[in-house]
Amino acid sequence: MSTARERFRAVLGGGTPPAPVYAPLFTALAARVGGTGYHGMSGDPALWSAALARTAGLFDLEAVCLAADPALLAEACGAPVTWAADRPTVAGPAPAIVETPQDARRLAAFLQTAQRAFAATDRARVAALSGPLLLAEQLCGADGAEAGLNSAKQVLNGALEALCASRPDLVVLIEGPTLGAAAPGGPLRRAYNTLKNVAGYFDVPLAVVLEGYAPDGLAAFAALPADVYVLGRAADGSLPAPTDAFPEARALGVCLPPLADDATHAALAQWRATKRPVFYTSLEPDTGGLDIDAVHAFVRALRAD
Repeated sequence: MSTARERFRAVLGGGTPPAPVYAPLFTALAARVGGTGYHGMSGDPALWSAALARTAGLFDLEAVCLAADPALLAEACGAPVTWAADRPTVAGPAPAIVETPQDARRLAAFLQTAQRAFAATDRARVAALSGPLLLAEQLCGADGAEAGLNSAKQVLNGALEALCASRPDLVVLIEGPTLGAAAPGGPLRRAYNTLKNVAGYFDVPLAVVLEGYAPDGLAAFAALPADVYVLGRAADGSLPAPTDAFPEARALGVCLPPLADDATHAALAQWRATKRPVFYTSLEPDTGGLDIDAVHAFVRALRAD
């Protein structure tokens, strides 16, 4: 029988596993499963790695999934961050971009957690952090995002190199809705090409999350250099539907809310009928308000015959 890691890597190699593969990118929920608060956990590699292992075991996941919250990388670069209800929010642009963001406490803890958690598991290893467009918006404001792409890329270069040294099976870059609003321009494509080359040097596939797109405009995003494209909600709020876009992708990720409701059941039925290599994931809402029993119900629905 194949191991969880082999099943996940088979998907990335273009294969179809015997059962759906699930690798959710939980943050606050992982802290809750680990019996700790998120603020404290995200600064402590020992707590964080233990919580990831417990989360993978609780839901019988194919992968240990280490996800940075959307504020972590921007905070390391000098953007002000506020905390409320144990969740961080970027409070404005960075007065000046820190030259050595990897020295920041939470980013250093994130990278150290990757080393600990991935070395200690026989499951697949997935890591996620903010993408360059989201980071540029956070550091420079929406009006300065394009001009800030080069700085964001340089920050991500260093973080990605350090992360890939922990030998993940996949690195996921999470962008906000701005990415899906228009076809990617030259500066963004060049930024992703650089990052894909960095990951490729370590033989690590690079994925990007697409949200807020027009369903009939997905093909334009195939120009964005990545190995894997993870489809979230479309601009009209609908769940991702099977598509012929991204014919050169190693695999597709299907990002669904971990709820076993009618809409999710319908989406799962559509994706099960396809022959494309896919894995399933979930992003945590900004509130972090996920229910453990609801996630269990989703996993049962995902793996139902």
